[in-house]
Amino acid sequence: MTEYDDRLREVERYKVKFKENKQLVNDARKMSKALDDAIRLKDENFESLKRRNGENVRLKKRLEATREQLEITILEVSKVKWELDSTLVEVSRLKRSIPTERDAAV
Repeated sequence: MTEYDDRLREVERYKVKFKENKQLVNDARKMSKALDDAIRLKDENFESLKRRNGENVRLKKRLEATREQLEITILEVSKVKWELDSTLVEVSRLKRSIPTERDAAV
């Protein structure tokens, strides 16, 4: 009967080991699923960041083009202002050179 008892204890030890191993497998599956979820979330975040970065690059290019156009417009406005100032000076000079009625009466 001792041999039977020994075998029974051995079977019980195997059952305990089997349960432990089964729990380890279940834990590993849960961990694997959690890692899959984390990787999927990381990939989604990465794709989102890539899209936002692409949008930021596009906006930066538009901003640069707008800045360049603004600089050109400022130069053109400065040129027109200078021409206007020159014209006003010329008009003022011409007005002073035209005799007034008072000057003509004298």
